[in-house]
Amino acid sequence: MTTTREAPRIFFADLIPIETPDRLSDLQGPKSGYLDLPISVYWGPTSRLPINTDNDLICAYQEVIYRGTKEELCEFLNEEHLRRLWHLIHPSDRVRNLWESKFPELADVSR
Repeated sequence: MTTTREAPRIFFADLIPIETPDRLSDLQGPKSGYLDLPISVYWGPTSRLPINTDNDLICAYQEVIYRGTKEELCEFLNEEHLRRLWHLIHPSDRVRNLWESKFPELADVSR
């Protein structure tokens, strides 16, 4: 009797390249106001996202973390906010593992 093994499933999201900054201190984004995101990062009804509340920050940061280039991460994310809110941001396991393996201090905060 022979059994067939299914090939592992590959999802489109697994093929999208994920970038990280070189250092968390490179994240020099604004502390308040708005993020004017390019269409490559966010294609919602408006590209201008408010970041004046934690909920606003979490939504905006999730978009930037998933789709931003290294340069965009540094431009739009703020280190202080990211450290404070990391445990509330819910990227995919793939993204979380990449960021937390590069920046273990984030993993310590999220547990």
